[in-house]
Amino acid sequence: MLIRKIFLLCSTVVVLATPLFAGATQPDLLPNSHKLAFSRGDSHGYWEVYATKVNGTGQINLTNNPLNDLSPAWSPDGDKIAFTSDRGGYPGDVYIMNANGANQINLTHDLGVDVQILDPVAWSPAGDKIVFSDVYGVIWVVSEDGSDPTPIATGEFGGWSSDGGKITFVVDVDEPLHREIHTINPDGTNEINLTPEGSDDWEPSWSPDGGQIAFVSQFTEGPADYGVYVMNMDGSDRTSLDAVGAWPAWSPNGGMIAYAWTSDLSWDVYVMNADGTAQTNLTNNPDYTHATWPVWAPKGNKIAFTVSSGSGAFLSQVCAINSDGTHYEVIADEGAAYPVWRP
Repeated sequence: MLIRKIFLLCSTVVVLATPLFAGATQPDLLPNSHKLAFSRGDSHGYWEVYATKVNGTGQINLTNNPLNDLSPAWSPDGDKIAFTSDRGGYPGDVYIMNANGANQINLTHDLGVDVQILDPVAWSPAGDKIVFSDVYGVIWVVSEDGSDPTPIATGEFGGWSSDGGKITFVVDVDEPLHREIHTINPDGTNEINLTPEGSDDWEPSWSPDGGQIAFVSQFTEGPADYGVYVMNMDGSDRTSLDAVGAWPAWSPNGGMIAYAWTSDLSWDVYVMNADGTAQTNLTNNPDYTHATWPVWAPKGNKIAFTVSSGSGAFLSQVCAINSDGTHYEVIADEGAAYPVWRP
């Protein structure tokens, strides 16, 4: 999560990002063909939330606001998007809008909470609650209508279990070399430390059935020796997949895991079976081209990710590739980042 914040703070955009539906009003309903949302910076250094078709056409600026709008998250039914914004004053708030950008509502303004707009927000699987973080590192759960705000823990939010019964988060014990993965109930009860062994553990990712958690852990004493592990949801049966990598993401059917790692001078998106076999570099990027934060399409046929330039040769891009490594394409450029798939 720290790397995400640095990326957002340091991104400088020199091309004005405008809707590709220039001169047209937004449709009454977002077409079903628009399967991706993402963030994009403009020439003034501010971020907007966009939606697009998978082939990159029909891009719509959903927020179209002179200040920062970030961290889009689709509701489970695909009809709404939650996002963060500082349009109402520093540091920011959580907003909800219809999927076409209409009816933008400030969810947290009356709560007196200073929202950290650089951190992600996420809907519960039932679509009735939203989790977000404040600037002090406190994780909150609030109902979709803004009621029942509950501070549940301090740390970095990880994700909801598929049944909505558990939330993972990461606690800095001895920053930055010792982090632990915890679970907690959405009401703030029953906090459990899953990784008390003293290693550095982070980036938890729930399996689709909620039975396992993939995560990143330190292999050895070397600062760069991190790899992907899995464990049961109660922390038992911790297993290395012998895959050097970060940002693990389960495929929708639970059979594969995507992740990203660097080799030589680039970062690439890899996939492997859930047991660590058949590790495959999908992107094979040229030097100084970095593909990170992979996310699977709901059908499991594609993976979207953010691509940035280590040499400054181009602005960040949202790209996608088939899960078999074919059809690598740029979906959105000019400072686009952090794609999320519509359910």
